[in-house]
Amino acid sequence: MLRYALSVIALMLPLFSCTRWVELTATDTLLTQEAFDTRQELESALTGAYSLVRGEDLAGRNWLLLSDLMAGNASLNCCEFQEFTNLQASPFNSQVEALWAASYRAVNQLNQILAAVDAVAEADPDFSVAEQERIKGEALFLRAAIYFQLVQYFSLPYSEENRDSMGVPLVLEPVLDKDAISYPPRASIGAVYAQIEEDLQQSRKGLPDWAPSGKPGKSAATAYLAKVAFQQRRWVEADSWAEEVLNSYHQLAETPQDFFREEGSSEEIWCTAASADNPNYAGLNWAYSSAYVHPDLVENGYQALLFPRHQATLEAIGYRAVDLRSDTGFLARAPLLSADFTSTFKYEDGLELGDDAPLLRLAEILLIRAETAARLGQVDEAIELLNQIRRRAFRIVESNGALLPDSGPWIDYQSQDFSPEALLAAIARERRVELAFEGNYLHDLTRRRQEVRPGVDWNHPRLRLPIPQGELDANPNLAQNPGY
Repeated sequence: MLRYALSVIALMLPLFSCTRWVELTATDTLLTQEAFDTRQELESALTGAYSLVRGEDLAGRNWLLLSDLMAGNASLNCCEFQEFTNLQASPFNSQVEALWAASYRAVNQLNQILAAVDAVAEADPDFSVAEQERIKGEALFLRAAIYFQLVQYFSLPYSEENRDSMGVPLVLEPVLDKDAISYPPRASIGAVYAQIEEDLQQSRKGLPDWAPSGKPGKSAATAYLAKVAFQQRRWVEADSWAEEVLNSYHQLAETPQDFFREEGSSEEIWCTAASADNPNYAGLNWAYSSAYVHPDLVENGYQALLFPRHQATLEAIGYRAVDLRSDTGFLARAPLLSADFTSTFKYEDGLELGDDAPLLRLAEILLIRAETAARLGQVDEAIELLNQIRRRAFRIVESNGALLPDSGPWIDYQSQDFSPEALLAAIARERRVELAFEGNYLHDLTRRRQEVRPGVDWNHPRLRLPIPQGELDANPNLAQNPGY
């Protein structure tokens, strides 16, 4: 019986596209020049790739959920998800297999698109250069996003000591028929990150300055460059890329709720558009409504954002600070947490079964820039960026219930509040709360070189997903390195 081997996955890819491709797949042959004759077919193939990325195996659930479960922001004691909660994911876990398989299906589809654009352009004189570059840009962007998730989940965290350790296989050419089957080894972590950066740099050349919701624009590629450099602890580069995004057209939504309840928010940099076509869809709304918020996130996250001086000043005059991110209905018209603080409602909009996956939004870039500024000694700028997030989140209520127009004077941080270490801790705490349940926390802890669980340090092997056993059986070149 064929398992989800990388080589086999590549041949299965066309099953996810148009009827013509399914017919060709029956003969296990899919030549690029036969499959893509027009730019419309390229667009259809790109749509198929987006469908794979937004599915629950990738951005529609697992990219985000597994990070929170493994890092302890939430727990889900259901079926195989309990293995991630317990840091005991098995090579036979179907979610691990699905994450790996869907990733390489999508990569192969994107590789086919990239390989076909020039040939289609020669055959179609109406295929403009701008459209060619835009399709290439989207394909490169998606490939980079997929590899970024793969290398973070299946490899050791990036560091100078780990850069030559095993990453994931880099497949950059399409597999079109059985004669093209190969068994690629795992590229080094450093090589995978270099390819991600190269793809993002190239994608910027073709992506438009503005893109509709669900599609990446140039700022999305720039934001990913900031995020990738940030994860590598390349503070100067991350700072520069983040600043470029902050100087673009994106703006913070008026409230934290607005981003999650209004599609196409000004804060959105790139979200995958959800699809609820499958009545059994078990995406972000199912996952996080079923998961339990860890008490530590409540106690040392949501409830630890005001310093004693903030609390004392407010109490002295009978005012109250309300954080809309943890408000369960006093002010927030659409709470993001349940009244007992055990579940998140970020993905419970009540309008549709599926939810857009928030992969890049301006609040994250502000917090990246705040941390890089702090690490580069730009303390006042770091604090001002941090305060932008806080002013958006907090509301000050008088004793008679009236809202004050400006929360800043009551909840802002000031430079005298911090040592360098305390400032970084405050930024980390704000990231944990603002970006909770968005797939960042595990990667934040490993980037900061922190203990993730008691006795589980940032580079512990239990924090990496195992290569699926079916892949290891089919491809001997995927063998784990000793002590991994």
